[in-house]
Amino acid sequence: MSCTEEMEFQTAAVELRFCAACLAEPSAEALEGLAEAEAWQHWLVEPLVELKAMDLEVWQGEHARLFVAPGLAPPFASAHREGMLNGAAASAAEAYYVQQGFVLSPGLPGDYLGSLLECEAWLLEGGRYQDAAAFRQTLLADWLPRFNEQLQKQARLQFYRKLGERLVNLHGALAPPETGRTGAAAH
Repeated sequence: MSCTEEMEFQTAAVELRFCAACLAEPSAEALEGLAEAEAWQHWLVEPLVELKAMDLEVWQGEHARLFVAPGLAPPFASAHREGMLNGAAASAAEAYYVQQGFVLSPGLPGDYLGSLLECEAWLLEGGRYQDAAAFRQTLLADWLPRFNEQLQKQARLQFYRKLGERLVNLHGALAPPETGRTGAAAH
């Protein structure tokens, strides 16, 4: 693998972690963080204008409307695969985390998109590019496009529509290297 490819995967890991954070409940600190990230996350330019012009409570309300149960665009694999929360997809993700040695943040479901993005970033940071590709295929590929479609249809804020687009585009760009390491690296 070339140095350029490794840098691209490390950059993708940082972006995945950033996108995971964007799924969290909005706060005043989150708006400050987004403003700082605008320099390297160009998709934020227009959404930030919109977010800065509104009360934090409006942004928080939109977050709850989209993501909090029952949510119009639930960020959970089980909701998309099984039509319910905390289903078999959550158990499968949690089993994968244990098998790989990834530590799930306390209180977060295994199939929560933020958790999945964190694990994917962790795999990339560890140089486990083939494992990350398999992870994407197994745990994200079948429902992430549907999640994005729901965001495009339901989100009232550009921020969430652009976030969905960014996630789909980022995952489309993360093709596995032809001669990558399969994952002996521990983290």
